[in-house]
Amino acid sequence: MADVISNGGSATVGSFGVMSGATVSGGVLDVLNGGTIEATTIAVGGTIDLAGFAFSAGVSDWYAPSTGNLTVIDEDQVSTSVGLAAGLTDTIFSLANDGAGGTDMVALAATITVTSGQVLGGKTWVDRQQVFVSSGGAANADTVTNSATLVVSSRGTELICCGGTASGTTLRAGARLDIASLAYGSAGTASFAPGSDTLTVSEGGHTYSQVLAGTTTGDAFLLGNDGGGGTVISVTVQTIGAGVTSFIDAAMVRTAGQARGPAYPAVW
Repeated sequence: MADVISNGGSATVGSFGVMSGATVSGGVLDVLNGGTIEATTIAVGGTIDLAGFAFSAGVSDWYAPSTGNLTVIDEDQVSTSVGLAAGLTDTIFSLANDGAGGTDMVALAATITVTSGQVLGGKTWVDRQQVFVSSGGAANADTVTNSATLVVSSRGTELICCGGTASGTTLRAGARLDIASLAYGSAGTASFAPGSDTLTVSEGGHTYSQVLAGTTTGDAFLLGNDGGGGTVISVTVQTIGAGVTSFIDAAMVRTAGQARGPAYPAVW
């Protein structure tokens, strides 16, 4: 019978040991240096501790659904393979220091849905995680913590649809704000009001506004098609190619290769 590691439980795969077909459901599976796991199912909240793989700030992971193999790569391109079950859906991993220099992989839901009547706040969204705010729902950092702790990290997405609202969001470089109900057009513009920390996007006579939190200095907000006809705002540094509409909170903005003073919006 395959091992099941539930809430509060733990198991260890020793050096040169092999564990196959385990289920990690809220517990912790420690994999020591040289240990191997195969076809491992991990539920949201479960943790796999790669004790033998040194954590670094640039660590990342890549999962192949067809094989179940997950590759963890550090900033020096050193990698290790983790044998997960094939076809895992709606699961991503938050990578962190396990407290002893190794790497913790904590399973998280790839998509969080905030439905009508629900208010979500005080959360930090990690790499590739998406928050779907539907009609009547709200994502508001002030609701729970009265501070700006609703954070969308690099490659994370906050998706606002069909009358949903959000405010107090910290958008870090690499994050995406997807306004599904705001039809994208090439003539769209973005503007930012520093006094109220409000980002406003205008497309085809329609506008969407959201109060942001955290610094936006040096960030650029790039407008694009989200693939479904809506408008996605990608946060990046201020060096952008020609032909991209954006706002840059910086001392100077440039258009057609010439410098000019601060402007809202900036069109490149």
